[in-house]
Amino acid sequence: MEDASQTVLNAATGTHDVVQASVATMQEAREQTLRITGWVAGVKGWMADFMASLAATEQNLALITHIAREVNILALNARIEAARAGPSGAGFSVIAEAIGKLARDTSTAADGIAQSLTRVRSDAETFSTGAVEVMEDAERVVAGSQGVDRALTDIRQGMAALDHIAGAIGAATARVRDAVGAYVPDVRTLEANLRGRADAITHLGARSQELIDTSETMVQHAVALGAASSEQMFIDRVRTDAAALSRLLEGALDRGETSESELFSSDYRPIPGSNPAQVLAPFTALTDRLFPPVQEAALGLSQRVVFCAAVDRNGYLPTHNTKFSQPQGRDPVWNAANCRNRRVFNDRVGLKAGRNEAPFLLQVYRRDMGGGVFRIMIDVSAPIVVRGRPWGGLRLAYL
Repeated sequence: MEDASQTVLNAATGTHDVVQASVATMQEAREQTLRITGWVAGVKGWMADFMASLAATEQNLALITHIAREVNILALNARIEAARAGPSGAGFSVIAEAIGKLARDTSTAADGIAQSLTRVRSDAETFSTGAVEVMEDAERVVAGSQGVDRALTDIRQGMAALDHIAGAIGAATARVRDAVGAYVPDVRTLEANLRGRADAITHLGARSQELIDTSETMVQHAVALGAASSEQMFIDRVRTDAAALSRLLEGALDRGETSESELFSSDYRPIPGSNPAQVLAPFTALTDRLFPPVQEAALGLSQRVVFCAAVDRNGYLPTHNTKFSQPQGRDPVWNAANCRNRRVFNDRVGLKAGRNEAPFLLQVYRRDMGGGVFRIMIDVSAPIVVRGRPWGGLRLAYL
C-alpha cells in the first residue's frame, strides 16, 4: 500500500510538471499566433491601400488609352487635310504621321500595362483572400487556445490539489503500515487457529461420512440376517421392481429394439438451453417408454414415498416420475425441483446407488430440492442387471 501511494505521489508530481510545461507551451504558441494575427491584419490593411492605388492606376491608364485613341484620330484627319493641301501641306503631313505613330505606340503600351495590371490585380486578390483566411484561422486558434489555456490552468490547479491529496495518502499509508505491523502477530495467530479449525472440520466431515457408511452397512447386514425393520417393505419393493426393469431391458434387447452398445452408452448429449443442465443418452427414449409403469406404481406403496427412479452407473437419471418430469421454464430454481429427469446425479448417493451390486443398498441423505431447500430422506436401491451386466440401480426414496 505504501508503495502504491508513493507511486501515486510520483505520478502526480510528474503529471504536474507535464501540465506546467504544456501550459507554458500553449501560452507561447498563443502569443506567437497573436503576433501572426497582427501581422496578417497589417497586411490586410496594406493590401486594401494597394488595391485602391491599383484601381486609380487602372483609371488613369484607361484615360491615357482614350486620349491616345483621340490623338490618333486627330493625326489621321491631319494627314487627310495635308494631302488635300498638296505640296504646301507636305511638312504638316510629316508631323501628323509622327503624332499618329506616337498615339499608336502609346495605345499599345497602355494595352500591355493593362494586361500586367490585370494579372497583378488577380494575384493581389488571391493573396488578399489567403491573408484573410490565415487571419481567420489564426483568430480561431487564439480563441481555442484561450479555452485550452483555461482548461490547462484548471488542470494545473487540480494537480496541485492532487499533490496535496497524494501527500495525505502517503501519511495515512504510513499510519496504516504502523497499525498493521502492530496487529500482524495477532493476525498470524488467528490465521493459524482458522487453519487448525478448518483441518478439524475436514477431519470431522470425513469421520461423519465413515460413520454414515458404517451405520448403513450395519442396517443392511441386520436386515439381511432377518432382523425386523420398518424399511423391509421398501427394500422388498425396490428389489422386485429392479428385477422387473432388468427383464424389460433384456426383452428390448431380445426384440432388437436397442443394442448393448446403446444401452450401456455414456454418450450424453446436452439439451441446449436447459438450466439445470439436462442431457440425452442413446437409451433415453427406450427408458421413457419402458420405465414409467413400474416407477409410477411404486409411488402408491406408501404415503412416505417421494420418488422412484432408475439411474445408470454414472448417476444419469433418464426417466423420472411424471410429477418430476415437467418441461423446463425460465426459473432455474423451479426447474431444479420439478424437472429432475434427464439429469446426472453423480453425488455420493447417486453414484453408490448406480454402482451397487449388493442385493440392496440403504442410504440416508439430504435431498437438494432447489433454491436452498433440502429434505432428509432414506434412499433404498437395488441393482438393475441386464444379461449379467450391471446397468445401474433403481432408487426408492421416502421420508
